[in-house]
Amino acid sequence: MKLTREVDNRTILTDGGITTEVRDLKLNIEDLRVFRLSSYMDDRGYVRELWKNNYFPDARVEQVYFATCTKNVIKCWHFHSEHRDRLCVITGRVKLGLVDKRPGSAYFDKQDSLVIDANINPMIVEVPTMVYHGMMGLAEESIVLNIPTHVYDPADEHKAPADSIDFPWEIKNR
Repeated sequence: MKLTREVDNRTILTDGGITTEVRDLKLNIEDLRVFRLSSYMDDRGYVRELWKNNYFPDARVEQVYFATCTKNVIKCWHFHSEHRDRLCVITGRVKLGLVDKRPGSAYFDKQDSLVIDANINPMIVEVPTMVYHGMMGLAEESIVLNIPTHVYDPADEHKAPADSIDFPWEIKNR
């Protein structure tokens, strides 16, 4: 059963009464969308849903690929002017860094950081256009699936040197 309800003037999609869009994260970047992924487990193992049309109702799936990220390696920075990445960690753990560099944005230079673990907090994150993003591997090897809104076009990938943005990649001991 698919339901919708209004929360803070935003429509929240639910499936079977479980909220799918993450609302409890304090995010700084406007239009950054995060959905928790549902898992169904029994004595044989589990099934995890990676994609539902109600996450992105107007979306078409045009390409799906994955990339690996090795522990303590930082892969960054880039943004896309045309397409949005939809990232999902399917094995391992990464720290996803995001920086809003959209001209005229009320959130210009705001940063967000999400630690995504494939087993503990599986989610899919849609990165808006013009938002720099990168990731650091926190497990020996992580696999990150991408379901972008368009087929990859090298002309739409705008890179910046890793040290060009001051971002807190280090893990803080608490």
